[in-house]
Parts: sequence; C-alpha cells; structure tokens
Amino acid sequence: MSAYIMVVDDDPNTRQLLHFILTNAGYAVTDAQDGLEALEKLEKKRPDLIILDVLMPNMDGFTTMYHIRAMPHLADLPVIFLSSRADVAAEYSGLAAGAQQYLVKPFSVPILLKHVGDLLAAPTG
Repeated sequence: MSAYIMVVDDDPNTRQLLHFILTNAGYAVTDAQDGLEALEKLEKKRPDLIILDVLMPNMDGFTTMYHIRAMPHLADLPVIFLSSRADVAAEYSGLAAGAQQYLVKPFSVPILLKHVGDLLAAPTG
C-alpha cells in the first residue's frame, strides 16, 4: 500500500502540481486549501505525511502546525513546510513548531521527493 500524503496550500496550481508529482512517484494524495480544511480532514483520516504551506487565509501554516502537534494521535506526524517565505525567521519558526523540513518555493522536485522518502522511511515515535 502506498503512503498517504496531505498537501495543504491555498494556491490551486501548487496543489495540482504537488498532486501530479506525488502521484507519479507512487503516493496517494489528498489536499486542503487552508489549515481549517486540513484539520477537518485530519479528524477523519491520518496521512503518513503533510506538506504544508505557511501563507494561507483562514489559518496559516504555523497555527495549523501548532494544532496538529497538540493532538496526541498526530504528535509524531511528519510535516514538511513548503513556502514562498525564504527568510531565516520563517524557517526557524517552522522547525520550532515541529516540522521536520522547511523547503522554499520554487522547489526542486528531486529534493522534495528525497525528503518525502526519507521522512516516510524514518521510524516514528
């Protein structure tokens, strides 16, 4: 069974691109357009990994991350921030919030897929 990845980004083009890349790499993909929708979907089904944007309406990525980490059943869920915010403060905030990686748009597909593969292969707990 392939790993299940949730993509959370307010830009439909980015969601479509990531869906294409990830499904072609053999992953099952679902998406959400903001943090609120992501949290609703997380209540129903836990993915194996989340790719999370920072700058979104309704609930930004950092706030979404804090909510995810506050849920005991999601506390160890691997998260990659993928954002257009390229400043050191944003990267620090993302990693401090509990993400395993912080990547900047535009991104390298091979590097993204390497991080996804590494995080999915890593033991959780």
